[in-house]
Amino acid sequence: MQEFVLQNIMFPSLDTCIEKELYFRQSEDYVQCGNRPVIFPKNCSLDTSTYFNAFFIKSWMKYTCLDNLSCVLDLEGKFDIEIYEALLEDGPTVPKMIKRLSKNSTVREYIKIEIPLSNQDMCFFRLICQNEVAKFYGGSYVTKISSIRTIN
Repeated sequence: MQEFVLQNIMFPSLDTCIEKELYFRQSEDYVQCGNRPVIFPKNCSLDTSTYFNAFFIKSWMKYTCLDNLSCVLDLEGKFDIEIYEALLEDGPTVPKMIKRLSKNSTVREYIKIEIPLSNQDMCFFRLICQNEVAKFYGGSYVTKISSIRTIN
């Protein structure tokens, strides 16, 4: 099976948009426009329940043959990683945590997390730094496919 990137995690940039709130929700203001990696202070968090970085799972399932989904994160340091799903309704969105894990790496590492498919509208992740400094370089939502069809 071949792995296929469905959506990359985006960062604020002068080329696209510099409004950080469209990319990440932060416990403190430490995401800088155009800077990678994001360097986390201890106990700070970042989540992707935003316009650019949430994954709208219900739309992908409606318009494609999506049957599996994973999140790949490029990290260095000690993080708690939480995966959420949520329905988009009138009023405030109430996310539900569906997975939580801890990762500790002294070197830059790719971490792949399977996300169960559901009837929720979207999914996203939250990173919580558990040591003095940790780094988030990026990530993506991916799927495994057995073949690619040619569209005429």
